[in-house]
Amino acid sequence: MSLKTDYKDYVPSTPLKKYNLVNNPDGTVSFQDATDYTQVGDKGQASVFNAIGTEVNAHEANENVHITQLSCTKSTTVYALTGTLATSGLMPCMFASPAAYVAGDTFTVNGVAYTVQTSNGVALGAFASGATINVTLDVTNHKINFKGDPTIPTSLPANGGNSDTVDSKHASDFIWVANSVPVKIQSTAPADTTALWAW
Repeated sequence: MSLKTDYKDYVPSTPLKKYNLVNNPDGTVSFQDATDYTQVGDKGQASVFNAIGTEVNAHEANENVHITQLSCTKSTTVYALTGTLATSGLMPCMFASPAAYVAGDTFTVNGVAYTVQTSNGVALGAFASGATINVTLDVTNHKINFKGDPTIPTSLPANGGNSDTVDSKHASDFIWVANSVPVKIQSTAPADTTALWAW
């Protein structure tokens, strides 16, 4: 919904407004505006204020409209963010990354150097080209706080070996007996015969 933005005031031609006194049949009187106006204004009525209130409520309910979208370019190792900012305080913002981030890249916002960190204070990891990044700008202290670490791992933590191994044994090296006690297949009996494992 688009609200009216060209409201005008009534502008009288004299310093004071003028009224006629009208006698009503029931003995009461009414005031009739007799002012000469150089500009006719708009009436402030319930429908106007209701429309404004509806738009304000809808705006507050939609969190996306409170996020400032920044433009982003990258030249060598410098990301340049630009956009309309507040003069101080914290601002939720977002931008689309034109290139992948690597350790050592730096940021400027409207030409001013900003330091970067994640929301929990650790060093920034990495993000891919084309990623949509949500940040909070600390305009006062010239910091960019990334929401969490946007790093996406390229491999699972068990990348150092086969994740189904235990002490170099695979799942196929184990069998189950009827009473659900695991049996480890091994050619040589262990020294500790009281162990839970059966050989």
